[in-house]
Amino acid sequence: MKFFYLTILFIFTITFSHAEKMPIKGILLDKKSGIPLAGVDIFVSKDVKQKTKTGLNGSFTINVDSIPVEITINYPGYKSVVYLVHNQNDNTISLETLFEDLQEVQINANLDKNTDIIARAIEKNAVSISNIVSAKAIELSPDFNVANVIQRVSGVTLERTSNGDAQYATLRGMDKRYNYTLVNGIKIPSPDNKNRFIPLDIFPSDMLARLEVTKSLTADMEGDGIGGAINMVMKDAPSIKAFNVNASTGYNSLFVERKFLSYKTDAINVKSPFELYSNLYAAKPRDFSNGLTNTKSSHPSPNLFFNSSFGNRIFKKKLGYIIGVSYQKSNRGGNATNYGSSISTSDASNLPVITGKSQRTFSDEQDIVKNQDPSIAVILAEGEVSTDGDGLSSEEICKLFKKVRNEKSIKTVVFRINSPGGSALAPGGAFRRQGDGPRERLKEALPQSLPAGLEPPPGFRLAAVAVPLLGEHLLFTLRSPRLPTHAGQVSFPGGVVEPGEGVVEAALREAEEEVGLKGVEPLGFLSPTYSPQGFLVQPVVVFREDLPPLKPNPEEVAEILLAPLGELLEVEPWSEVRLGRIVWHFPWRGVDIWGVTGNILKAFLEVWREGKSPPHELL
Repeated sequence: MKFFYLTILFIFTITFSHAEKMPIKGILLDKKSGIPLAGVDIFVSKDVKQKTKTGLNGSFTINVDSIPVEITINYPGYKSVVYLVHNQNDNTISLETLFEDLQEVQINANLDKNTDIIARAIEKNAVSISNIVSAKAIELSPDFNVANVIQRVSGVTLERTSNGDAQYATLRGMDKRYNYTLVNGIKIPSPDNKNRFIPLDIFPSDMLARLEVTKSLTADMEGDGIGGAINMVMKDAPSIKAFNVNASTGYNSLFVERKFLSYKTDAINVKSPFELYSNLYAAKPRDFSNGLTNTKSSHPSPNLFFNSSFGNRIFKKKLGYIIGVSYQKSNRGGNATNYGSSISTSDASNLPVITGKSQRTFSDEQDIVKNQDPSIAVILAEGEVSTDGDGLSSEEICKLFKKVRNEKSIKTVVFRINSPGGSALAPGGAFRRQGDGPRERLKEALPQSLPAGLEPPPGFRLAAVAVPLLGEHLLFTLRSPRLPTHAGQVSFPGGVVEPGEGVVEAALREAEEEVGLKGVEPLGFLSPTYSPQGFLVQPVVVFREDLPPLKPNPEEVAEILLAPLGELLEVEPWSEVRLGRIVWHFPWRGVDIWGVTGNILKAFLEVWREGKSPPHELL
């Protein structure tokens, strides 16, 4: 019996030992860096149920039935590996990455500068005592203009209109004339030519990225900022088309129960007969309107406050603009009691006594449209300025600037450029109003017709040259050294007048052939001149306000020269007599402009200086 039990125990022991798994240990590393890889899936190739994961130090232990055995290793970003295990311990396995290592990763993000966090950071880092109101705070307030916004800044008092609306700010108790106002850090002039302070209610609050109020004078401020400075930082143009509208209305309870007398304000005589007709005029009854006596009793309309802004980016999102409009119409009412009094005669005290009282009601209305007079225009340009169409077009910038500049209602233009540079020439014509630019000046001064009897004498041929004025730069060409005549000399584009061709047509054709100049306007003629090579040369002055793309013809032109008109006017020319005629020389930036070109240039500069052209005569 004892032997039987022992036999049974031995059998069970053998069975248990046969079912036990064999542990395999190892470590998993990155092949290139040698860094342990954690959380990697490892499983037996023929039995996916037998699997494990690597620990934090890359080590792993997996139980298998026997060795050698194949294990499969999968890890995102690494090549899958099938590894044959020969021993239980010290199995070091390296994984290769699927991709090459990145040398550099750039993350670009736009910082929202309109938040309160940015405003507080600016206050903290400011060198002087400053208060900042962010665009987010402005959006949460019912303020429609900058004057309403600034009244929420501590330590600032407001000078108000007769209707009670804020208009001028007073900083540090100083009068408004001791403060100066900036837009994006640039001082702006007052729309009132009699005063230097700026009414703040003309600027819509929708245009602000933040409002900076500096309450102390610092070295970077001008001397007229004794009280402080108010800097209105305008919003950048939105990346996509954006249109914002805010409106509110309200009604005073005083107007519910009673009406008020009103009259048409257009009946008011702004100027007296003395101002209209001089002091010798005898005023007559008809000179004074009776419209003020035509009153009516009515309830005032509800108060209305409205502002809106529109912004977009154009020209491949390189040029942005924001237009803001605000409207404000408010009514204010009040009550007053008038007392009548007289001196008592009933006793000897001679004290005044009240003899009666009357009630008086009144109201004021203020109607303000902020997009009319005065107004401010904000132009924002970002990107590289170029002339080939790939960047920010200088021509389009100038067109937009001139359009805004010529609007009489625009009192201030803020032109903000954020550009790394470029190849465009900044034309001066964009900064002038219509009628005072070089085009108008030359068009008025130059003859508009050719001299009578313009025929070359025997042995001479008729030629034409273009005198291109691009903005305020004259265009010259440096002739190719391969040309048979005047090689390497400075000249204007020009050539022989072909049969059936006019002088103007020839000058424009030669300008296009030599330097690729198109889109110019002929303004007039200078006096003709003879060339020693047998040509009667007629100069034609042409104009374009910007610098277009130019392409010199290498067969004729070695280089294009652009000479600022201001520099040429400062050059001291000298002359000599050659072949019985005076030849003028203009030394400019290391080159000598002389000969026929020098004589034409002298005539052009004389017309520019004097504003008129002499009678046609040979140069």
